[in-house]
Amino acid sequence: MARSFRSALSTLLSAALTLGAVTAALAPPAAAAPATTADEPDGWVANDGRSGVATQSTAESGGTPYNVGTGALSEVVSGLRQAVGGLGPAPRAAEPPAMTPFSVIGPDDRVQVTDTTQFPARATVYFTYQGIWCTGWMYAPNMVGTAAHCLHTGGATGAWRSGFRAYPARAGAESPFGSCDVTAAFVPAAWVRDAAAEHDYGALRLDCAVGVATGWYGLHYGPESLTGAEVTMNGYPQDKPSATQWTSRGQVVSDNGRSLAYTADSTGGQSGSPVHGSVAGAECSPHCLLAVHAYGGSDSNSGPKLTRDVFDNLLAWRDA
Repeated sequence: MARSFRSALSTLLSAALTLGAVTAALAPPAAAAPATTADEPDGWVANDGRSGVATQSTAESGGTPYNVGTGALSEVVSGLRQAVGGLGPAPRAAEPPAMTPFSVIGPDDRVQVTDTTQFPARATVYFTYQGIWCTGWMYAPNMVGTAAHCLHTGGATGAWRSGFRAYPARAGAESPFGSCDVTAAFVPAAWVRDAAAEHDYGALRLDCAVGVATGWYGLHYGPESLTGAEVTMNGYPQDKPSATQWTSRGQVVSDNGRSLAYTADSTGGQSGSPVHGSVAGAECSPHCLLAVHAYGGSDSNSGPKLTRDVFDNLLAWRDA
């Protein structure tokens, strides 16, 4: 009796296993998770609702040349607004306090730019939003690069800033190249997701082609380490006379591949400033944009390095 029971049970188990195998063979395969790689572009977003993914550059190094511009406004018509009777007082609230402090490393060696009509000072931009200001830099006839935190507060609960207006080469109450409104702001999608420091860069599209007159900085990305490189920063610091442009010089003390740390001095208001210099063999030398100034520390200041991803986004925004 027991032997018959065991035999029957064995037969049932064998049949069940066979049925399971047949069912598994007939079932469709589970969908594979999409593959991702560290080099996959993350995309970008704009304050007008657009989004996209930049076309990836394939060259190990590349960039765009600088352009000194014409220095004259006769060619610039559309969108440009000339100041009449001066600009009035500039905003005295600099960038958000959460993004400071910035550091003066040792003695303050910043030097005021007394003639902002000369290149590259004229391609450096003072821009305002909601009664606050940051610094930017022309990189195309109607495009201004800057720090993302000057455009969007960052993170999933963040928000776009508004009321942008750009003043290339501003010098106190004077704006020798007038001013332009902004038609769109762009930041990496990753900045809106996680506000990581390496994604703290963005751009503004102007409603005028003032860059024809002011010129623009060149761009460079490549595999070389920039540690030890000499750099210059142009910007509009909050601790100097209102809306005046200053330069500082220093050396890159660290390059981790995604950001640069350097000894050029800065204070609030200089977020988005161009950190520029020369790179051997680069067509943009000596005015290559190497990093976007964004943060400070006790012994250095820092910002996102112009990597291939950053370069690709800047060009995507230019062409969007």
